[in-house]
Amino acid sequence: MIQIQRREQFTKAAERASKEKLSVRRYEPHVYEVTNKAKAHTYLVRFEQRHGQVFGTCTCEAGTPTRGKRVPMVCKHLFAAVLFVRAVRQMRQAAH
Repeated sequence: MIQIQRREQFTKAAERASKEKLSVRRYEPHVYEVTNKAKAHTYLVRFEQRHGQVFGTCTCEAGTPTRGKRVPMVCKHLFAAVLFVRAVRQMRQAAH
């Protein structure tokens, strides 16, 4: 689980995401399905709030490490889902 605090966390993920075609769609409330169109890999990104802070998890190896003693890091899938959520929020605000 990764606490989303500042935009600097997403610098490297943004670079990786810009090199690939990612598609995002809402899967269920607070869960988004991110698909890498070139590789046909799909991962789920979940957002949750705890004590007023936002956390995100991704089912990819970077977001949820299963090998070795690694810690979760911000991945391109989490970055793409954050962009999607922010864009939807901005469109809803502009509509009102």
